[in-house]
Amino acid sequence: MTELEYVISNFETRFSRFKGRRIVLHGSREYAQAIIEHFDPEYHFIGVMSRDPIDGSDFHGLPVLREEDIPALDIDLILLTERVRYAEAVYAFIYTACEQAGILLYDMYGLDEINLHRDIFSCRPQNLEAWKTICATYDLVAFEVMDTLLHRNFLSGEFFLRKPFDALIPWLQEKNILVKFSLRKSFSEDLQVKQLDSLALCRDLDSHIIRRNGEDLSFRVLREEHPGKKILYIGSGLVNECILPRYYGIDTYRFSISFDSLAPVGGKSSKIYAFDAGRRIAIQREIRNSKTVSFDIFDTLLVRKTLFPKDVFALTELRGKAAGYPADGFALLREEAERDSAGGSMDQIYAILCSRSGWDTALCEKMRQLELEVERTVLLPRTEIVQLLDYALAQGKRVVLTSDMYMSEPVICELLEEKGIRGFDRIFVSCDWGKRKQTGLFDTLREFGCAEPILHIGDDFHADGMAAEQAGLHPEILPSPLAMAVGWGWEDCISAAGTLVERCLLGSVIAEIFRDPFQNPDLQERPREDQLHRFAVGVLAPLVVGYLCWLITQLRSASYDGVLFLARDGYLPMRIYQKLCRRLSLPSPVYFYANRHSSFLCVADLPGTVDYVAAMGEKAGFSREEILKKIYHLDADKIRPPQPGETTCAYLLRHMPEISIVAAAAKTNYRTYADLCGLREGGFYAICDGFSVGRTQSFLEHALPCCLRGFNLGRYRADVGLDADIAFYFLEENAGVLNNFIEIESFLLSPEPSLDMIDGQGNPVFQAEHRSPEELSEVQFVLADAERSALQFFETFYRDKENISPLLTERIFAADGCHWVQHAAFDDWAQVAIETRPWVTADREQKSQEQ
Repeated sequence: MTELEYVISNFETRFSRFKGRRIVLHGSREYAQAIIEHFDPEYHFIGVMSRDPIDGSDFHGLPVLREEDIPALDIDLILLTERVRYAEAVYAFIYTACEQAGILLYDMYGLDEINLHRDIFSCRPQNLEAWKTICATYDLVAFEVMDTLLHRNFLSGEFFLRKPFDALIPWLQEKNILVKFSLRKSFSEDLQVKQLDSLALCRDLDSHIIRRNGEDLSFRVLREEHPGKKILYIGSGLVNECILPRYYGIDTYRFSISFDSLAPVGGKSSKIYAFDAGRRIAIQREIRNSKTVSFDIFDTLLVRKTLFPKDVFALTELRGKAAGYPADGFALLREEAERDSAGGSMDQIYAILCSRSGWDTALCEKMRQLELEVERTVLLPRTEIVQLLDYALAQGKRVVLTSDMYMSEPVICELLEEKGIRGFDRIFVSCDWGKRKQTGLFDTLREFGCAEPILHIGDDFHADGMAAEQAGLHPEILPSPLAMAVGWGWEDCISAAGTLVERCLLGSVIAEIFRDPFQNPDLQERPREDQLHRFAVGVLAPLVVGYLCWLITQLRSASYDGVLFLARDGYLPMRIYQKLCRRLSLPSPVYFYANRHSSFLCVADLPGTVDYVAAMGEKAGFSREEILKKIYHLDADKIRPPQPGETTCAYLLRHMPEISIVAAAAKTNYRTYADLCGLREGGFYAICDGFSVGRTQSFLEHALPCCLRGFNLGRYRADVGLDADIAFYFLEENAGVLNNFIEIESFLLSPEPSLDMIDGQGNPVFQAEHRSPEELSEVQFVLADAERSALQFFETFYRDKENISPLLTERIFAADGCHWVQHAAFDDWAQVAIETRPWVTADREQKSQEQ
């Protein structure tokens, strides 16, 4: 059966129920043509779409439709008539429009793409008992070997069997459920079989192996070899491991790593990353003992602020569209062209891309230049490794750069020069020599006068390590930032970064905090400035970036007269927003002095507030007289002594005439302050607070002459009802961020003291500063560093209406492991500092107890 005959047979089998329905064919022109010619007019085809350009407005008698027209078209079904990778790219582009319009979206295998993806993405990390429940109803369970069953430590090259599969596989065998192991094509078969063999998971390993010579073929064979059997395939990849098997009636479950929202990375690091304080000095000694020193370039001397290299292609596509180029599908075409060029140069890659896309050479050249611009934007020098290069030059060594890369030597030289990397003798690039590190590029070094002994410094265990050693060089592996992040427990973050903007945020964080390959994994042993920098970039900046992306999207949904950022939690978001609002055409910001205490005074005379104040005063340890003095601001001559047997509430109510005078003055003072801030009477304002339950906004609504809608960073108590219109970025009650909001607030606050009240002239009056000059200096350092990091993200990667999932920011917070970098927070009711417990690793805590 030919490919087109199969397409026709498949369509006839799976889609006969759609006769008479309005169908659009989306995908391969050859497939669409075959279906139209064979089945029309039995089926009601109303048009075709394709991400590849189609000349003219007509295709075999059917109109050529545009994807952006989907919402306006009367469509029952869009059929993706393509192979799975192309179909996946199309799905990602149009599924939202299909969902909103109620359009069915199917692939050529008869699968409902929307429900399929919803099912796959609903897969969550599971413990052993949950895995047993999932697998118990199956006759056969197959595991993808690499990245699912086995984890490779990027730093050492060692392999580990993931929990809980170490206990699940014996249990499956006890239940007579057949177990299979699916080998990945991108890894050596011998390597995978060797690791499986060493684990002794079954007696006859060969009969349990699935060799993936062709993705479709391997799953078809698995189904044909086990007719009538219920099969489950467990893998981590979306396309090859979760979608393709379902085409053959094989159920899939997408594996993701279990996540403990409060697990400190520091506790794991000592097991994964063998820190050697003398590593830098040892490498310098090796440099002195070598005649030639070779450096890898990408991920060694230079690192990208994107999570994965291919994200550069997606960014290029977006820039192309922004420039008005017809760049749809560029990222996928660029990736495929690189793969099919078999290690070719950028010129060769773009020649392939140009021939497949149908673009003219002028457009291809524009996209090529855009790609290089993106590279310039996202590349950072790895300072500590560049210092090793400078050290080698200072020692009079011959320094060369060796890279497996599609960019030619002149292009790479220009990039290096821009990043301040210079002085090396020459560059050996795989695309210029037609050979990679593992196929002879290292041999070329000696042929062109690189005297032995040769030291090679790189990041990849195989290409820079094993290949260099086999070529007679002495390799030193310094892991890339991404490899360090994986080794230090950031896999949960990586799996949560699902969109391009999320990958860019995470990539930026990883590139900065893991840039130094010599850093001590025990963060508490690092200099204080390093700790503060890590907290600013790895905790505070991602939280504020995620919040602001969400806030900007919310602001687009209505017309606001301005945005009020409440002191003091709103200080950092306001500073960043202030620099963005003109470029993004956002409502003007106001840094608005209000907190729970100062705004409460405006409603102090409301009957329902007495119980609340009495409880808060008792919690703060205030006497009844202190409640009147510190909370209600009554003068001493207005405060009467308690009467025998009088409750706190009754005592406060007895002072209600005096309290009413205070409340009326507070309302008047806030109205004066609002006028000074330029708030318009009857206006509509967004009001932004940090971690709260919304009381400040609720109190202010009784005083300000305008309407308010709240957008707060997090709701730390879900059990407290809302008296105001407020949306929250963080909602989960048990989220690690919310459980630790007091620690975060110790740095999120502005450098000013806590607000006490607004006076009669509309000026803020502050309480005494409880922080020392040293603590204030640290707060200013962290705020400035977090602001710098956040602004770099917005300047480089942000696109309007693209949000960062709270799940990702939560996982970055949990993974960073420096939650202990905090000061005492401040309770503006009790007017005292709240001591926070520093985070410590379990072993450190045990040692302190032993001492």
